[in-house]
Amino acid sequence: MTLFADDEVAAAVDPSSADNVFFMIGGTEAARRTACDLAERLAPPGSQRRPASVLHAILVLVGTYDPRAVARAIQIGDLMRGAAFRLVFDRLERFGNGAVVLGCAETPDAFLEVRRQLTQAARSLGKDVMGGQRPHLTVAYGGPAFEPIRLDEPLVWEAREVLLVRSLHGKAAHEELGRWSLL
Repeated sequence: MTLFADDEVAAAVDPSSADNVFFMIGGTEAARRTACDLAERLAPPGSQRRPASVLHAILVLVGTYDPRAVARAIQIGDLMRGAAFRLVFDRLERFGNGAVVLGCAETPDAFLEVRRQLTQAARSLGKDVMGGQRPHLTVAYGGPAFEPIRLDEPLVWEAREVLLVRSLHGKAAHEELGRWSLL
């Protein structure tokens, strides 16, 4: 697999398939609650809101859950070194797959560097991964189309660690598989 644009990555992750494994930035509980509040106020009527517990900014999709892939992903995480950074979500928008997301106008260099390291480490271990998305938080799915909405007050998402998680299909829950600090 190669790196993909936002809609191509979203289309490659079949929501009806098995659990997926990915590296992510989890954010603080307060930031996740604020993101949910924004979705409640601004997401289109009829959209299905995501619970705060699963909100994240994905760095790299490892693929469908498999214990061997998880073991490799943990090795990949062990090779990653990165600086802490902030993601500033300044708009609510919709992706082509129906995802309602908080998006960033700018992608911090530190985010790109952590993603580059994870992708490069994965390739050195013989694992292809996807990581071409720009930072975003999926806060809802569905509802009618809408024009992007600029937030009056951006949401700042502190990135102090990278998590490896298994997204439990159909359960709106994650199982933590690994955690690494950003310095």
